[in-house]
Amino acid sequence: MIVNELYTGQGLGNQLWNYVVARILADTLDCPFGIMGQSTFKGQDFMSLDFGQAVTGGSSPEGGPATTLPHGIQHYYRERRENLRGTTTDISRTDPGILAIQPSTKFDGNCQSTKYLAGYHDQIRQWIAITPSPDAQLPPNACLIHMRCGDFSGLKDVFLPPEYYRQAVENVRKAHPGVTFFCVTDQPNVAKKILQEVEIVGASLVKTDDARRAAHHRGGPIAIDFTLMMQAEYLIIPNSSFSWWAAYLSMNKKMIIAPKYWARYNAGDGFWSTSDCITEGFLYQDKAGQLMSAVDCWQEKDAFEATRQDMFVTADPTTVLPTLTTAPTTILGKVRLRFDQVLHQLKHRGQNR
Repeated sequence: MIVNELYTGQGLGNQLWNYVVARILADTLDCPFGIMGQSTFKGQDFMSLDFGQAVTGGSSPEGGPATTLPHGIQHYYRERRENLRGTTTDISRTDPGILAIQPSTKFDGNCQSTKYLAGYHDQIRQWIAITPSPDAQLPPNACLIHMRCGDFSGLKDVFLPPEYYRQAVENVRKAHPGVTFFCVTDQPNVAKKILQEVEIVGASLVKTDDARRAAHHRGGPIAIDFTLMMQAEYLIIPNSSFSWWAAYLSMNKKMIIAPKYWARYNAGDGFWSTSDCITEGFLYQDKAGQLMSAVDCWQEKDAFEATRQDMFVTADPTTVLPTLTTAPTTILGKVRLRFDQVLHQLKHRGQNR
């Protein structure tokens, strides 16, 4: 089968990317799939997922690569990571190696390329069954703004400035007069200063905690904010995979505004982070407040990258362990696995300094 693993440090959005790509690969290969680390899934209180066949054995540090492979799994693959030259900015393109994975493989990676999802939008909506939170209610003709502060606020290249949200509100008003605006956020005091006339709703107003949420996620139960975003007819989202999935899964969106260049809205001058995250049906807003369709963004990005191939630097080369079985039975096999694992961890630490 095809095997992937959910990790403790991943947020809900990152886990959904890995889960969905694993199912797509298995479907393409016409083989079973299995998901390790099911107990760490952040959405289990309101999402019902089929985790496939049982996976036994195998171990990995957070994020991989594997120390030992699960029983019956013969291969390991870790997605390639590419940085913008001279920086630690992740601008990874779609990794052809992911698309060429063979059966009996465990794989790891961010996997945040919409090219991996091509042709599977309807199936993905069926795979992720959602029970809406009873605390999530919006009126018709509502625009919901997701303002992520918290862990993003200390990242100058990632944290979206107030102008992004204000310009997006004006763009929605111009296109759809009469829309009522609401905001979900992890820091209501910050959101209220930026959008003074917008009502704060959602999990940040609920006193109960969410024991399953990731450590970097602040606020109350994530089910409330996620299902509110799925309800809204109009949506303004930050560069967050959490709100990306709510927008992607929704059936009733009339307008979705997202930041151009995604995770590098503040710094992008033609490059995207990650490279292939542009999503059909989204409108992308630049720093001047101008909107572009996904089609136009793809064309502009591909033209830019064609003249700037030098900007892609392999920061975390593909990890392939093609001959290992469940647990190495020889001393040499154990040493080889441990060497690959330690080497990867040292590279990862250097990137995150």
